[in-house]
Amino acid sequence: MQSKAELRQRMRAARQALLPAERAARSARITERLLALPEVQGAEQVLFYASLPEEVDTWPLLRAWLARGRVPLLPAVERRGGRLRAAPVWDLVGDLKPGAFGILQPDPTRTGAVEWRTIQVAVLPGLAFDLHGHRLGRGAGYYDRSLPALVGEARRIGLAFDCQVVERLPTEPHDVPVDRIVTEDRIITPPRPGGA
Repeated sequence: MQSKAELRQRMRAARQALLPAERAARSARITERLLALPEVQGAEQVLFYASLPEEVDTWPLLRAWLARGRVPLLPAVERRGGRLRAAPVWDLVGDLKPGAFGILQPDPTRTGAVEWRTIQVAVLPGLAFDLHGHRLGRGAGYYDRSLPALVGEARRIGLAFDCQVVERLPTEPHDVPVDRIVTEDRIITPPRPGGA
């Protein structure tokens, strides 16, 4: 099995190999699949993410969510504690500013915050996902430290291009798996621990 560092390098290369038009078309199919999921359709408090150019493009997804009269939540890195703050965003231009890794995040002077326990669905980026729901992030651990605060029936959904899905990833005890992975070609529902 490849190391996490090797996998990160391989997955970055796979994403970068996609032409912009191909990335946009694949992202549109992923958006359509995600918005059709019953757990997303019935949710009010959904945490999305602001995508970087090589990732699944979430900007059309965020605009579609706002067009439905719903307010998306976006994560912001908290310097203390290494966790993510979840904040509502009404204006995709004025409410955001560059944060960690150059990712746009809610400006704390313009947006409030919501408790993680109120989030019904968390939509997550990743460099890779495996068929068991494990996620390979950038390595900073912000999501892994924040996701345990979700409660009850809250769902974790990873977005990825199909080329980012592998059979198995190396894992560590603190890794938090996802409940579904949405790609342009399929929706993967990993088996739950204990067969539930």
